[in-house]
Amino acid sequence: MIPKGIRMEPGLIYGDLIQCEDRSAELYLEFSVRFYDHVDVSWFWIELAMDEKQHAGLLQHCLENTCFAEQLPSKETIIGLKRRLERLETRAAGDVLSIDDAFEIAIEIESSEMEDLSHKLTAPIASPPHVVQKRLDLSKKEHLSKLRTAAERFGASAAIRSRFEEIG
Repeated sequence: MIPKGIRMEPGLIYGDLIQCEDRSAELYLEFSVRFYDHVDVSWFWIELAMDEKQHAGLLQHCLENTCFAEQLPSKETIIGLKRRLERLETRAAGDVLSIDDAFEIAIEIESSEMEDLSHKLTAPIASPPHVVQKRLDLSKKEHLSKLRTAAERFGASAAIRSRFEEIG
């Protein structure tokens, strides 16, 4: 454990956030398995998982090329993300997972600071052009919009659909 007030090594921060993105992808892949009998729903979760894997890949690119952002998140922020994911993973592991449960978990992930952190930490990527383009494509914050559309399409409850109004 790093003492309070001590800055974490950039490589550790990037590594931790890569793990968080991978854990999110694993949750979404688990949802795809849970809803395997609904092909469109299952594919939706696979697509979100692949987006998370691409976020992790961009962070890995930064890590391997020591292309670090100047402003790094605090260790407390990273610890908070890890704890949130642990709580969501536990919740998702229950015997029964409804479509509302899956969307509620996804909303918590996608409205967390993880997406903003990934965007900020990958901002220094300047080359190669195809990696820069992928970073730009993934930075459009489309996940919440995708979730909203899917919630309507796949029959999530009115309560879940109203959550999108709450988070903007």
